[in-house]
Amino acid sequence: MEQPFDSNLSDLSTLVDEQIPLAHSVLRIALIEYPDLDPARWLGEIDHLADRARQRASDGDEASLIDALDAALFVEAGFHGNSTLYYDPRNSFLNDVLERRTGIPISLSIVYIETGRRLGLDLFGIGFPGHFLVGHRFVDGRTQMIDAFNRGSRLSREDCARLVEEGDSDTPFRDRFLEPVSTRSILMRMLANLKLIYVNNRDFARALRVMDRALEVAPEQWAELRDRGLVHLQSGEAGKALRDLTRYIECAVPSDDEQPVRQAIAAAQRLIAQLN
Repeated sequence: MEQPFDSNLSDLSTLVDEQIPLAHSVLRIALIEYPDLDPARWLGEIDHLADRARQRASDGDEASLIDALDAALFVEAGFHGNSTLYYDPRNSFLNDVLERRTGIPISLSIVYIETGRRLGLDLFGIGFPGHFLVGHRFVDGRTQMIDAFNRGSRLSREDCARLVEEGDSDTPFRDRFLEPVSTRSILMRMLANLKLIYVNNRDFARALRVMDRALEVAPEQWAELRDRGLVHLQSGEAGKALRDLTRYIECAVPSDDEQPVRQAIAAAQRLIAQLN
């Protein structure tokens, strides 16, 4: 079934995960910033990168293909992690990442996964805390962790455990951190990154567009509904804030944030009363 190419992602909410096309869907997220984006151009760029890797492979076996993929992406094309401007929103738009050859762990992992899958490699996303990774599942059942942000460096389980310890000493390493994540989870994590950037920059208009997309992909993400209501309140849209926050209280499992959310509802009601 041909997928639509527009900014409303509601169609993805009804699909099973295997039906969600990763690169195509990530490019639809980029319509937030680039409404005239041409998906064929950027999907074609991924095809081109896969062709370059295929030409570099000395053989058709897994080892040759993965080495050729690394060389095509990180040596020839020059993809690298954007450590200098990590919170630049362009790092989360796949067209920008493909054009500028730089991004954050999750966007570079998507380039790696999508290019490698065109070579027949069994690659998947790993939602590692704070640093998205790629997993490569060999035909013999072994799994290798790959860090696309650091030019395809290979990580052992011990390396990953050390990363967790260095990043947050209060969070013990768990083997589940290395489990594959769904395509839907990848989309939601990309949207969460963008939301955080825009909210921190007080760019509420863009933040709200991102949260709209997230709720289209996963309508029952109640925390996202709460966050959208709070951003509506910060941007002075009391009616929309009241709608979202009231629905959150009605639908979400009771939690520690109920009291502050009720206080936000009261603030929205006061603002509405002042305007009437």
